[in-house]
Amino acid sequence: MSEKSSVTARRMSVLADRTPVPMPDYYYDLATGGGTWWYTRTDACATSVWTLNVRDLRTGPLTRQLMYLQADLIYTGADAPYWSHQVVIDKTGG
Repeated sequence: MSEKSSVTARRMSVLADRTPVPMPDYYYDLATGGGTWWYTRTDACATSVWTLNVRDLRTGPLTRQLMYLQADLIYTGADAPYWSHQVVIDKTGG
């Protein structure tokens, strides 16, 4: 019951269209889906591939799965006294 979720150019395009704050240019070259954080002095970003398994608690078998990509962006300005965190989720299967 498993479709493999992955980072593809199409998926990255979908994520790019859904981000209120644009991801840095370097993000699209480095994102692998492995959850590795890439950063500069004013921002950091990562993409993770996840599978959510749903099990029947009474009987135990796997009943559903949801696959998704999670894109995180943490950013600030050089003169800003705070950081912001943006999370974008893209369902890829299930």
